[in-house]
Amino acid sequence: MVNLNQEVFGRVYFPVRSNGLKDIGAFVGASWDEVDASGLQSLVWRHLWEDSHDTCLEEKLRHYNQDDCRALVLLWDELARLGGTATSVDPHDQHSNGLRAGGVRNPQ
Repeated sequence: MVNLNQEVFGRVYFPVRSNGLKDIGAFVGASWDEVDASGLQSLVWRHLWEDSHDTCLEEKLRHYNQDDCRALVLLWDELARLGGTATSVDPHDQHSNGLRAGGVRNPQ
C-alpha cells in the first residue's frame, strides 16, 4: 500500500482547505456519488450495515470505496504530471498485488 498523503504533505500545495482526499480529489476532478460522502459517514454506513446487512447500505459502501479509489488514481496522475512520486507502485498496474482502481482485489 502507498500513502499518497506522504507524497503530497509538505511537497505539493493544492489550492484547497486541507490535505484530505475529498478536498484534493475534488480539485483534480474526482466526484463522489453520495452527496454526504465522507470518511466519518462511511463509518456510520458500515456500522448500520453490520447491524442490518441491508444491501442498499452495502452498495453505498462499495460505491464510496470505488469513488475513493478513482480519486486516488486521479491524484496519482496529477502528481505524476507535476513531476512524479517517490513510489514505484502504479495504481494503473492491473498485475500488482493489492487493490486496483475500482476497489477490486487482484487475484494472487
